[in-house]
Amino acid sequence: MGQLRDELLPNASKERIEIVKNKIKEIECAINQNTDVKQLIDNFNEFTSRNYDKEYFMTYWNSESIDDFARDAAQPVPKKIDAISLEEYVEIFGRLRNADDNAKFTMTY
Repeated sequence: MGQLRDELLPNASKERIEIVKNKIKEIECAINQNTDVKQLIDNFNEFTSRNYDKEYFMTYWNSESIDDFARDAAQPVPKKIDAISLEEYVEIFGRLRNADDNAKFTMTY
């Protein structure tokens, strides 16, 4: 696998991913107990800078594992990068084609 600049790579720490995973579990537990989860989800969205809803937490497991969800949600929101070299495009395309674990993150560029 080739090299990419840091700003082209997912870079959430293992600790941040674990925090996000625990927040997901807390929301799932509250949903299973029929507890109001609006505040928990609002806090999650604020922490992750995303916009998930209750439906997503109820159904994500149909298409991804909790580890994948946590890893994706923990990543910083990607910034637009204008100057990407041909070599970087080739590397990004190769990772997408080969279903790299971080393909969702890479697709945002």
